[in-house]
This record gives sequence, structure tokens and C-alpha cells, in this order.
Amino acid sequence: MCENHNKKLRNYLREQPDNLKSFNLVKDVASYLGVVYTNIDGESIEIVTQVVESLNEFAMGNVDNQMVLFDSKAMDVVNQLMRQPAADFKGCDPVAVAELKLKTIALVKTMLEDNGSIALNLAKQILSSLDLEAIYENMLIYDSNEEINEDYVFSDVGYVCANVLARLKDLLDRDESLTERERKVLDKKLELFLFSEEVRGQQAKVAKMRSTAHILLLFPECRRTRRPLCTKNTSPRGSATYMRSLASSRRDLRR
Repeated sequence: MCENHNKKLRNYLREQPDNLKSFNLVKDVASYLGVVYTNIDGESIEIVTQVVESLNEFAMGNVDNQMVLFDSKAMDVVNQLMRQPAADFKGCDPVAVAELKLKTIALVKTMLEDNGSIALNLAKQILSSLDLEAIYENMLIYDSNEEINEDYVFSDVGYVCANVLARLKDLLDRDESLTERERKVLDKKLELFLFSEEVRGQQAKVAKMRSTAHILLLFPECRRTRRPLCTKNTSPRGSATYMRSLASSRRDLRR
């Protein structure tokens, strides 16, 4: 029903004006996720992943459905799934956990895709509820080329985490309604974990520069290429040499 960005059908999932009683399937599926994610094991993780992917399809290109997801506490589930280390998913294969985290952070990315006034307001709300530190940590953890499936590798999780955090900053920078004080507060919240090399101490040095996602955050000019989600054949590591040279030049300028 959601193929080819069919907005009419996506709206119909939320409300059915031709029925005597309307059912908000977007809200119902989000509520189901809020129950099923609390008991993930080797058998149920595929179901949870499918539910998250379904919500992603509902929300893609539909701001009203995105607002329903946010109001249904979808960010609470995102936070819990991203905070939980792979080892704590009992009986689950690490590859299945990586796929679940990829679908989860991709849902946040979808909710930040629009540029309108509603999207700007949604971005501020997401920033206030999203666990930025958990996103940052996953960005650094998932940096290998181990395959998740035929399309994605572990480093794609880190790449999408970086993309979400950079997108948040981009959206907030465009919000002309923010006062100077509000902008400073929001910038400080983002910089606390992501954009300030001084605050992060030595962690943003060479040891973690090997993570392409981390480089994309520290050097915004790299992300302006607006690369799509990478696959195993177009891993972001293909441009790692170029990014390292940018990193070196940036450090030289700072000195």
C-alpha cells in the first residue's frame, strides 16, 4: 500500500473518511511496537525489525503520519533500542541486531526528511527527546564492513546515525523563528556530543577518525554531497582517503 510514495493510501492508513468508524493503523502499529520491543529474543527480533520497517514506510513522505509516530512515543522505543548493547539482545545474532538498529535509526531519518515548517517543529521535538549520546556511540561502534544482508554492511548503521545528527543541525539552522537564546541552547545540546572536538577531548583524534561517519560529523563539508544510503558496493570507506586529507587540513588550520 505504501509503494511508489502513494500519499493517498498512506493517509488512508491513518484515517478512513469513507468508513463509519475510522482506524488509525499508524498509531496502532506504533503502539504494538511499544509492546513487542520489550521482549526481544532470537525468535521475535525479525518481527520487531519488520514492524519498524513498516512504520518507516508509513512515515516516508507523509508529515502527518510522522507526527502520529512522534505522538505515539516512537522516540522512546528508538532510544531504548539504540541504547541497548548488542550483547544484551539475548539469543540474537549480532547481524540481526545490526539490521534492527539500522531500521530503527532509518525511521528517525525518515521523520526528518521534510523541509517545511511542520518538519522544523518536529525536528525540535525530536531533538528534545532523542538520546544523542546513544546515537553517537552507535555511530562509533558500527564501523566495520561485515555484511548485514546483500544490501547493507555494519558501517551503514554508523553512517545513518551520522546523517541523522547532521540533518538535525541542518534543519535547526534553517529555523528563522528561533530566538538567539534558543539557537544557542540547541546548538550547545548538539555540540555536547557531536561537533565540539574540545568538549570530546581526545576522542575525536586519529583513533576514531577511522570511522567515516565520525568524519562526516566533524567536517560538515563532507556531507554536503548528500550521498544516499550506501550499500556494500558503495561503502563510504571508498572516499576515506579524501576525508582523511580534509581532516588533516582542518587540524593544521586549527594549529
